[in-house]
Amino acid sequence: MRFKFCGDLDCPDWLLAAISDLAKLSSIKVRWGANFLAQCIADGLTNEDGLSRAKDKLDKLEPEAVSAINEILTLATRNQVEETALVDELQQLGLPREHSTAIGKAYAECRARAAQNLREVFIRRKGSISFRKQCIDGQEFVAARLDNEDFIIPLGLAKILLQDLREARKILETHESGAT
Repeated sequence: MRFKFCGDLDCPDWLLAAISDLAKLSSIKVRWGANFLAQCIADGLTNEDGLSRAKDKLDKLEPEAVSAINEILTLATRNQVEETALVDELQQLGLPREHSTAIGKAYAECRARAAQNLREVFIRRKGSISFRKQCIDGQEFVAARLDNEDFIIPLGLAKILLQDLREARKILETHESGAT
């Protein structure tokens, strides 16, 4: 089965197992953990250090539960799922209604800030990128370097890619301005 919060993909097996363990916890612990983790994501603490601090702070929860809630909130934020869709899908995966609602409310309260911080983290992690025009056997190519990876793209294809990226940016900007 495909789930919107997973990017219209199947839910990972480890997350399914963690959700069944999460269902055994009290809804108060789940609500408290979801609120704390949503706040961490909204504040930009999405790296391993932030997650380990969250696990230390949430010692009342199992580490797998912390990882599961964090993954659910992160995936939902990345895929811009509506709160009601998230709650429904979590219930379909076997999470009790109280637990699903607690995670959904925590997500809804921090969704906008969390999405912005995830975008910033993504941009920072991608590192530097450089381009240069290169001629090989009389044909023109664009050589790109992203961190330590090199890519060579035919010039015509690079122009098409650049045009597609510009169009995608316009669509995103239009979508973001319409959402605010």
